[in-house]
Amino acid sequence: MPQKKPVSLWKEYLQDEVDAAYLYHCLAPLQTQDKRRELFEKLENVEKKHMQAWIELFEKEGVPHDKTDPSVKAKLMGWIAQRFGTGLIERMVLREEANEVKAYLRLHRRTQDQSTQDLSKRLASDSAEH
Repeated sequence: MPQKKPVSLWKEYLQDEVDAAYLYHCLAPLQTQDKRRELFEKLENVEKKHMQAWIELFEKEGVPHDKTDPSVKAKLMGWIAQRFGTGLIERMVLREEANEVKAYLRLHRRTQDQSTQDLSKRLASDSAEH
């Protein structure tokens, strides 16, 4: 009997990447230093690449996926950064970024699905590089 795909996990990870890309997109133009703006633009592009990897997995496995809109939480965090400054939101998203490698490695260990293992290992490696 074929193993059931962990679709709910895939959706969570896709949403995390969507939200991260959105927040970096919000934070980049608010930076006063070119290097910081470039850093957030780079991180946004990395997260978009990760988003695309999850979307490709859904498509390869023939699994429909939800729209790739940012969550209400991400939109609220973006609004807070724009209205009250980026300090708090920056710390939160950079902390999440630091935990991304660990999260992908946990996913790799806890799933039995080969497609999920392959993608999580690849994204953990990619995340460690940035």
